[in-house]
Amino acid sequence: MIAPAVSHEDAPTSTCAPSTSSTANWAPLNGRTAVVVGAGPAGCTLAMYLARSGWKVQVYERRPEPGPANTSRQRSWVLAMYPRGIRPVNEVAQVPVPLLAERAYKGLVLKPAKPNSKPIVLERTGVLMDRTLLATSLLDAARAQYSSRVSFTFNAALSDVDLTAKAATFASAAATANVEAGKELVAAVAGSSSNSAGSTMAVAGEQQQQYRAQYDLLVGADGSSSTLRSLLTEALPGQFETEVLSPGTGCYKSVYGLPPVPEVEAWAPDSNTPRDQRVQGEFFFFLSGGTKVGSFPTMRSLSRFWAPGGVVLVGDAAHTVTPALGQGLNSALQDCELLAAELAAAPSLDAGGIDAAIRRFSESRAPEVRALQELELLQGSSLSPLGRTSDPAKMLALLVRKWIVIHYSGLALLGTVVATAQAANAAKRRREGKETPAVSRTDRLAEQVEGSYVRDPPMYELLKAHMNYSDMLRRVWGMAALGSAGTFAILYGL
Repeated sequence: MIAPAVSHEDAPTSTCAPSTSSTANWAPLNGRTAVVVGAGPAGCTLAMYLARSGWKVQVYERRPEPGPANTSRQRSWVLAMYPRGIRPVNEVAQVPVPLLAERAYKGLVLKPAKPNSKPIVLERTGVLMDRTLLATSLLDAARAQYSSRVSFTFNAALSDVDLTAKAATFASAAATANVEAGKELVAAVAGSSSNSAGSTMAVAGEQQQQYRAQYDLLVGADGSSSTLRSLLTEALPGQFETEVLSPGTGCYKSVYGLPPVPEVEAWAPDSNTPRDQRVQGEFFFFLSGGTKVGSFPTMRSLSRFWAPGGVVLVGDAAHTVTPALGQGLNSALQDCELLAAELAAAPSLDAGGIDAAIRRFSESRAPEVRALQELELLQGSSLSPLGRTSDPAKMLALLVRKWIVIHYSGLALLGTVVATAQAANAAKRRREGKETPAVSRTDRLAEQVEGSYVRDPPMYELLKAHMNYSDMLRRVWGMAALGSAGTFAILYGL
């Protein structure tokens, strides 16, 4: 007999709330069930996409549910969202996620470490937010709008997948579980717990429940240390082997949130600037709290993101990147948009139709994210010392990337020089009364802090153009080739 759910922090919980959104644009139920592993931003966003397309969706998360009681204890960090990541969220969150509006910014101010140096004002458009707050907002949006089609179960870790039977087994060390329709209780074992590979290990004093969920589509959105990816690697040898592109030796500081108010002063101008004239609301520079230091994830490359039987990986589970360009979250959310589009366009949603759709997603997406990873490696190469590796092949690859970045940046720098000169000239003309006061927020901010206005660093200029990653990479290679030709011409002349 299955015990009813009780309030217990470590118990698997499956919760929902009354739906408040209109269902006018929803597709009819198609009789298919999707199981999503991971209730992070990508998992929640994809669940909303699938629910709107007619799927019943079960989302499982191995961690406790984020909330006021435990959010402060969970690791978090600041994420930057750009239009390619904001668009998918706005598409399915009919009630807009408040943080997207509250934390929008139009530029950044950097204070150089060198004494008496002017601040640098960067023009950049996006949204800054705390990861836990974003995940909580998307979870709330999914519950408020799609609760009739989406369920969430926390404290439930994936332990095994039967690809033939299309069944995923989840395990919990809790004493009770709320098992809904479609989740079959298969074991209740005292004194044991499952590891990430699905085997059982003894844990004194704990009771483990294992229950199985049948699926038509199984999605791994469980992050860079994906359990589903590990299980696929074991079940399909040679098909999901990962190539390590970057060992993840860098470090980052974990941050616990941004100021929780809609309007924040972008910079603390001197006392001569009246408060009512200070730029507010669309610039952020304060980061609060957080002292933990962690390592960058290992950047891995997979040749495919799908497996026969309706299994597919998205986000960091499929393509881990570093924070160098701020595209991890954005590319994961774009995965959700593209995968949902392929499934919606499938002629049929039988087993063959689902496999064909996720295969098309994998084959079109893999080159794109590999281009993103190459852009990350190019960005990182500018800061990597040559002595970092003793492997001749890796040393040569690093030298080539440094050459490309130097020559690409050299040409791209011309645009920055022109923009900075124009901004300085405009500021001078305003001081002399020959030009009207600054209108753009970036110019106003630069004026207030007496800073140097520049465009974004070259790679971010490409991100702002919202082009595909492969197009961005071709642009970098093309400009590097042009710069290299100029270098060789100068050397030949000398």
